[in-house]
Amino acid sequence: MKSNREEKTDAQTYSVIDDEFSEMGGIRAAESILGGDFRPTAIFAANDLMAIGVMQSLRERGIRIPEDIAVVGFDDISAAKLVTPTLTTVAQFQWKMGERAAQTLMDRLRGEKTGTGTAVEMPFDLIVRGSTSNE
Repeated sequence: MKSNREEKTDAQTYSVIDDEFSEMGGIRAAESILGGDFRPTAIFAANDLMAIGVMQSLRERGIRIPEDIAVVGFDDISAAKLVTPTLTTVAQFQWKMGERAAQTLMDRLRGEKTGTGTAVEMPFDLIVRGSTSNE
């Protein structure tokens, strides 16, 4: 893959498409993105099911993954390893999020925290697979 710098593209050019978090949502989002004049170098889906739908739509159009468009999902579901090419994804530590949510709830119940919510950074892993590299 070439970087934006090598391709001399604007790294700030992006679209956000809102759809359901499913394979069909990914298909519709990809159709919307690819229906315009702008051809992205990568599509980052909100979850792995949407990314799998995006990949299906790209294949149906004869677009090569990752050579033409790279695809990234989010969640690291088991199907991410089963699709071709395998899906690059962001794995989150759900138990850690649950632990943090429970702690925040307990703090509120004890009256230790009031007011609006706070931003919390959580750990994650980027799992690079075939949908973003030529491996």
